[in-house]
Amino acid sequence: MELKVKLKFYFTFLKSTLLMSIGIGLALSFISTTSHESLSTVPFLRLLISFLRSWCLFGLPFTLLYKELARKNEYYFYQNAGISKVNLIAFTFMLYILFSVLIYILSYIAWNIIF
Repeated sequence: MELKVKLKFYFTFLKSTLLMSIGIGLALSFISTTSHESLSTVPFLRLLISFLRSWCLFGLPFTLLYKELARKNEYYFYQNAGISKVNLIAFTFMLYILFSVLIYILSYIAWNIIF
């Protein structure tokens, strides 16, 4: 199958995981406290770090667990396109990490420019 078509399937799976993982990440970032791990002295950036960490490390696994338990048959759609479950999860996790790093860098630069 053509790479362009496969990428559409990968991004479809990625989009299906975003809403739940962002919700879990937001909830956990407001619950957790990062005062003992002061990576940044700016409260906004501390909250952002907490969100990005919980979004990648907790939001994605909980979303994948939900998909595995409640929407098990959805993976057949991707397998018919020649994409394995491991490839879907690895691609999604790598993009989550990439998005997190990019969001943090852009926020850090914007914060330093503004203030």
